[in-house]
Amino acid sequence: MDIQFVSKYPIKPHGTTQLRCIQPAEALRTAGYRVSVDTIYHTRPLADKAIILHRVPYDDYSRAFIKAARARAKSLIYDTDDLIFNEEGSAYLAQGHKAKQYRTGSQPFSMAMSACDHVSVSTQFLADHAALIHPQTTVVKNTLSKMYLQLSSKVVTKRQKRKNESVTLAYLPGSKSHDANFAVIQNALLQVLRKLPQTKLLIVGPLEISAEFEAFGERVIREDLKPYAQYPHIFEGIDINLIPLEIEQAFCQAKSELKFIEAGACEVVSIATPTSPHKSVIRHSENGLLAEADKWEASLIQLIQNKSMREVLGKAARKTVLSHYTPQQSLSSWVDLIESVTPKGFSAPVTRVDRISNSLSLNAQYWKLKLRRALSEIANR
Repeated sequence: MDIQFVSKYPIKPHGTTQLRCIQPAEALRTAGYRVSVDTIYHTRPLADKAIILHRVPYDDYSRAFIKAARARAKSLIYDTDDLIFNEEGSAYLAQGHKAKQYRTGSQPFSMAMSACDHVSVSTQFLADHAALIHPQTTVVKNTLSKMYLQLSSKVVTKRQKRKNESVTLAYLPGSKSHDANFAVIQNALLQVLRKLPQTKLLIVGPLEISAEFEAFGERVIREDLKPYAQYPHIFEGIDINLIPLEIEQAFCQAKSELKFIEAGACEVVSIATPTSPHKSVIRHSENGLLAEADKWEASLIQLIQNKSMREVLGKAARKTVLSHYTPQQSLSSWVDLIESVTPKGFSAPVTRVDRISNSLSLNAQYWKLKLRRALSEIANR
């Protein structure tokens, strides 16, 4: 095995493991690398070239894993696409989630980051903060998969055949942590829905909204999250994609431009809060709109009433995506990183006794973890 991606999370074909584990692995395989992807707690170090630890906290098992990995891998790279290693960021994330896993604080993640040779992150804002913990940090942007781009081409064709007098605005939260972000534009949306009866609002995913939206009846549409393989089809009926964020929050400033590129691939124009990542890719009034909190209503009305502008900006957004956010860009970034941090011809000076000791230590932590989970399941029955 050349390269191994291991994540804190179960590997699923959507969300962060799709973006930071599955897609990079697929791209690297096209270049001839042997790559595996797994949850860290279900595997052991297998790679001889590099191991990427995705959002892994420092605990008994990961500590033993890292020690054993030193016997095999030439490089350990810590990867994250959220500000989980910073107290301000982790506190913000914990507020938006009820799950216990988000309330461990930042220290387990910053410690795991420090234990690695290099760090990869999805935005420059994250890189600036990660560099305070680990000086060897590289930006590897989120990109789209080959499958997503193929489906987006079909979506573009279907959109060109649309004949719809209504204008659909869409907010697509990917998790339960976006209520505060939606609140940034809630009043603007209510005003637009009142003023422009041709407007509809689509919300896909979990979100708490004001009871005032009930007054608009079927003009406000709620749908459940879609599997990643079906996700591009959502944009067939969307005219304007909404990306509001709490700009004063560091966690939100660290979020990547993913929502823009997902919509842009389908020629759907976006209005976004001007965070650092958004300002790096969105050229205002050229391939999208940037809107401060008090400018959302005016920006919405401008696009709702100007179909031609929506189409021009949507086409420009797709051109941006195809130029900078493809699997080829992902492959180039990951290869450059892995090859640059892997010493040529280097072999870790580990004896056979060390290898056996590391393996036994990892086995002990594995069975301790299994026993802890079994006892927890029994206690919860």
